[in-house]
Amino acid sequence: MVGVSKTTNKLTLDGLSKTILDKAKESMMDFNLLHSNNSEVGSIAAQQLIYTFKNSDPSLQLHFQTMDILMIEQLAIHFLLYRV
Repeated sequence: MVGVSKTTNKLTLDGLSKTILDKAKESMMDFNLLHSNNSEVGSIAAQQLIYTFKNSDPSLQLHFQTMDILMIEQLAIHFLLYRV
């Protein structure tokens, strides 16, 4: 999934990552952060998050691994999400 969200706040990548990780820990069953690092996409600073979690439906024993790439450019948040 690819998305762009406008913001009126001056967010930092660290602040955005912390918010996303805090919400994921609260809402995703068996959340586990595997990897987090600073990166670049083109010339834009980016944050890469790789984590796993379990489906919340107990009848479906599915585990997911997700990679988020977050970027902030001016007042727009760009994100790429890949889930397997």
